[in-house]
Amino acid sequence: MTTAKNRILVILTLAACVSTAFAQTLVFKDDFSDPMLSGWVRLGVPGVLSNLNQQALISANCGPLQTNNPFATHFAWGHAIPMPRELTNNWTLEGRLDLVRANQNDAWASVHFLWSPLGNSGYAFLVDRDEVALMKFWNGIGSMAWFFYEPREIKNQNVTLVLSVTRRDANLVINTRVLDKDNANAVVFDHTVIDTPEADPTLPSRWVKGTPSVKDMVGEPWRMVSGPGQIEVTLDWTNPASSPTGPAQVVYDDVEVWLYESPRPNVVAWDGVAYGSASVPSNLTNAVAVAAGGGRQPGAAGGWHGGAMGWHLRRNVGRTLVCISSDVPE
Repeated sequence: MTTAKNRILVILTLAACVSTAFAQTLVFKDDFSDPMLSGWVRLGVPGVLSNLNQQALISANCGPLQTNNPFATHFAWGHAIPMPRELTNNWTLEGRLDLVRANQNDAWASVHFLWSPLGNSGYAFLVDRDEVALMKFWNGIGSMAWFFYEPREIKNQNVTLVLSVTRRDANLVINTRVLDKDNANAVVFDHTVIDTPEADPTLPSRWVKGTPSVKDMVGEPWRMVSGPGQIEVTLDWTNPASSPTGPAQVVYDDVEVWLYESPRPNVVAWDGVAYGSASVPSNLTNAVAVAAGGGRQPGAAGGWHGGAMGWHLRRNVGRTLVCISSDVPE
């Protein structure tokens, strides 16, 4: 039997020995500057999506909210977003939609993630000037379960609506926020719920605007079969007592979808070959350097070594250096 010495140097900033830095990928962005609003497809009942001064205007003339058929005043457009087939564990998918204004109360603005392969299922975060809500839907919006609905005053002009979903093993952590663009993106609303494979608590039927809803369905949250097919922007008229005064309107600006990957170690050397640097960077404090293998070692400031089988721990210039040595049979 022969043995080979395998060696790796890994640098981690310490936060329970895990870096808090996330890789960020912008997977979709539209500033609505295209006069044709190319790529946006109508998903709801007929309304009008148009370009207004390089912003997206959704406008609709409609009657009152039909409590037994809320889809009748649901005006929606979706755009495909590139995504892997499933959301990797501990990764976050975040939609950010700039809401410029709504022209009257009860004209709800919202941002949705839509999973087309699951029969038009998803989550919707909805806001008007005195209400905010989070809905889970499937079968189009034939089945709706409300995680929360809060009657409360909330700014709904020149704000950013944020809907993020993070996979945590079998669960999906759903965060909703409203950011004030007039105040350095200060958070004016922040609410998180967890969608589990169990039937999670939801509001009773008819609780939200008198519309029917159902209990949360048992089964894996929407993120296991495939990634979301679309980001969706909508206008909903939600007053069951009256029609809008003139057309109901919402105006949107930039929409973005971000993917945040979980922290990963930074490999700076392998088997003595440096990738960038084989030493602890001079400006990195509270770091951990890990090496597997003995013999020839990449040098770190002040020196360290693998040597015999086992763990070696020493302090060096305010840093903790850990050397692991192991013989691996070939």
